[in-house]
Amino acid sequence: MEVKAPSPLRIRAATGFFRGFSVSILIVGGGLSTGLRADTAVEAPPADGATEEQRLEELDTDYDTRYVDQLTLPRVVAPLVSSVSLEATAPAGRNTQDNINPPRGANAQANTGFFPSLTISANRRSNPARVADGEDDTDNSVRIGLDLRYRGLVNDRHIYELNASTLSESFDTFTSLDSDNSQIGAAITLDMSEKLKTDLYASYADLEDSRGNTATRDLDIDEPNDKFTDKTVGGKITLGRRTNPIQILLGANHSDIDFTNNDQGQRDRVDERIFGGLYLNLGPKTSLFLKGSRTDVDYKENVSGEFDSENNEIVLGVGWEPSFSTSVLLQAGNIEKSFKDSNFEDQDGDSYLGKFTWLPSRFTSLNLYMSQTFEESIDLNSPVIKSALSGISLNHSFTESFRGQLYLNYIEDDLINVRQDEISDYGIGLFYDIRRWLRLGAIWARTERNSTDPIADYDSDLFSLTLTLKPKIENTFGDHNIHTREDLRGLE
Repeated sequence: MEVKAPSPLRIRAATGFFRGFSVSILIVGGGLSTGLRADTAVEAPPADGATEEQRLEELDTDYDTRYVDQLTLPRVVAPLVSSVSLEATAPAGRNTQDNINPPRGANAQANTGFFPSLTISANRRSNPARVADGEDDTDNSVRIGLDLRYRGLVNDRHIYELNASTLSESFDTFTSLDSDNSQIGAAITLDMSEKLKTDLYASYADLEDSRGNTATRDLDIDEPNDKFTDKTVGGKITLGRRTNPIQILLGANHSDIDFTNNDQGQRDRVDERIFGGLYLNLGPKTSLFLKGSRTDVDYKENVSGEFDSENNEIVLGVGWEPSFSTSVLLQAGNIEKSFKDSNFEDQDGDSYLGKFTWLPSRFTSLNLYMSQTFEESIDLNSPVIKSALSGISLNHSFTESFRGQLYLNYIEDDLINVRQDEISDYGIGLFYDIRRWLRLGAIWARTERNSTDPIADYDSDLFSLTLTLKPKIENTFGDHNIHTREDLRGLE
């Protein structure tokens, strides 16, 4: 279904810590997260006296693909769980990233058309790399990022998206930290029938993993960044709509990671995941669900031990949307990790996910989120990491052109039998729209890692000035806002 936006009034919920600049490519323990864009603005909501249908028609969201929940509560979003400190590596691991923002098909709640953006930033970093005597140091860098995204419709019902991005950074002194990242991807949502929808996606990324920010990367200053490729393909089938009392979801995901330098071949692996879910929609505001997944992790080079494992997870949850401005998603369950090598002890523990979105006014948006899951590790003494994250992000528009954003994350990484890391990741940014297509930003961000092993301690500060160009491209299909049938929640 296609809905034309009859009004310029818009509300854009925050889907990134600092979506005031674009094209931060974040490598997450071997994964990729993109989409920090210069388009976040909390502007005018639908009129107070509007009907639910009018509210939906006036709602013009431009979420990045991964930030929209497919089934229940499509307005529940959570920002990237890493800092927007322009770091190439996020403090949170790949599985935590996917837990907060699972990949999905083409964006079902965004305008069609071509969306390019270019960001240039000048950065001053403290401790970009550890010097030989363990003291901190500083360095300057320049980062240039380009993001190209195109969304379209086929037969006015099937939504597709093509995207490509590059990100390069050059340092003055620590040239071994220079990096070049690139990614291409495609996704399509096939509206196949009144009760059947299919989402397909694929991506290829050529990336670099900077040292020291994740639990799986050492603070070795004698080697350049780890370089690797990440090939991902996946899809899911949804039977039933949001307006139906029952929905069934089945899906699969394949990820292939290969490290290409620094003798990191022991980290190469293939992840094969199948998953499913049963959703009970108890009216337009509430849904209960049961989900399960199985992931086979196959390491290609088992040099010193068989790190291969099988992960099984089952969760119960509830989605609730008590008002137009508030939405909640909560789930809890159990995850088991069984190793094929009997020398490694199998692990099991609690898993959970929580996301809360609140729009208290036309100028402000608030996101709370929390997650706990297992991360991969290739440490013979601790082949699994239990990672828990909690965080908050706040976005506020002071005027139509001037806005501020801040975030705070706290992460606990437990490398079983080895060490425990506590990571604080926080920052603030101010952004001013010089023109509708030109944005100036100023950012301060800090990451602190305190570990039971002092060698693993890590602190980093960043001061950054960013300039983002986002030209307005005439929309091929006109000014459309796409909504799938389940998003209309009973309005058919």
